[in-house]
Amino acid sequence: MKYTNKLLCLPNITSIYHRENSTVTKELLPEISNNCVYLIVKNLLEKEHNKEVSIVLKRFSNFHIRFGLISRVKIGTLKTSDLKFHYYEVDLKLHIVFMLLSLMPKSVQIFLFKLAKKVKKR
Repeated sequence: MKYTNKLLCLPNITSIYHRENSTVTKELLPEISNNCVYLIVKNLLEKEHNKEVSIVLKRFSNFHIRFGLISRVKIGTLKTSDLKFHYYEVDLKLHIVFMLLSLMPKSVQIFLFKLAKKVKKR
């Protein structure tokens, strides 16, 4: 992040980490509870009193948390407790979608993820 007169946030995901085990490569799920962007934003929000900057910081954090939430939907392991790290006040519609998905069983989460992926390709 760069500070000048305004706050510049670049929500680029720079890498996906992989753990290798012999010949099998497993993709690690992105952190939600120990997400470093979420933790930094949380610390900054304690000191920040400007509402506009707070909204930008929360959206920036949600971008990174959303990546982890979608990864959990992909394998059907999204839980309601994962949503406490997503700031609903800046993206209520998406928060509701994740809440509904978290209440569904594993097979339904996976099916809906695959369906959304097919629809997106069209």
